[in-house]
Amino acid sequence: MLSSSLLQRGRRFAIDHRLMRVKWLRHLALAALARSGQRDITIEHHWVSGRRLRLHRFRHKGYWFYGRRREQNVMKNFARLIRPGDTVFELGSHIGYIGTWFAHLAGTQGRVVLFEPSPDNLAYLEPNVAGLASVELVRRAVSDREGTAPFFVEGLSGQNSTLVDGYSVFAANREAAFSDEHYRQIEVETVTIDGFIAARGLVPDFIKIDIEGGELAALRGMSECLARHRPLLMVEVTNRVDDVMRLMAAAGYRAHDCRLRAIAADDADPGPNRFFVPAEIKLVGRLDQQFRATQPARKTPPGAGTYAADDTSTRRAGWQARQ
Repeated sequence: MLSSSLLQRGRRFAIDHRLMRVKWLRHLALAALARSGQRDITIEHHWVSGRRLRLHRFRHKGYWFYGRRREQNVMKNFARLIRPGDTVFELGSHIGYIGTWFAHLAGTQGRVVLFEPSPDNLAYLEPNVAGLASVELVRRAVSDREGTAPFFVEGLSGQNSTLVDGYSVFAANREAAFSDEHYRQIEVETVTIDGFIAARGLVPDFIKIDIEGGELAALRGMSECLARHRPLLMVEVTNRVDDVMRLMAAAGYRAHDCRLRAIAADDADPGPNRFFVPAEIKLVGRLDQQFRATQPARKTPPGAGTYAADDTSTRRAGWQARQ
């Protein structure tokens, strides 16, 4: 039975969430927070016990307002799909909230590579992952070519900074926040995942892509990785959706929604967060039991066997053993 304090917190969240859907109340609340919230705060990570994060009270409000409920299904799925010893690439790391979760799941024997080019985000990402020995930070944008490119930085939340000029999702989010924030353009270095793997010899078991409309270019820049190494992926697809789905199908991947249900061609829009799994791997049966075993109250994720990151045949065998 749930404790009275948990029930009370749940009811309070539900009320607050409903109120935020009322436009004029949301406007008032955001205006008040904009006036009073222009400072940094430190919060307890909702998924990694004992880990604290620094964030901006207004710009990063989604983390403390929604707490553990923020993209809960996606966070649970990461725990179902990432194993101790895995190598994880995160393309678009924002302030390190999910990257910290990845480091916890992969454990001390794993590797986590965070790609983030935005200087505004790096100001928080760098201290938030400091001390995590398994984490490497790459201060470049991921695309389909290496060199430099214009990058568009926004100061509303930092979550919509992008390589895509005129990214429509930011316009919608700006309107919902009653903001007049605009992009500012800078120049950043770019890298492809195929080029990074060739240079570093690190092969990912899992790739998360959340780069605000640049996902198709990033996927094109990892064609050899998809063909040879067959990582699992989670991609936030917000731009050129049909092209992304065709590319992944041609690469031999099946698409799943945020609850890991297979997406059929005639399904209604499953939302932007999509998991892509090699067709030779089945997900059936690998659900709540494994997730319960990796709750953040444990100091380290439980081991279920490890394998060489660059040995695709061994990795596939390890996946089949998890059925």
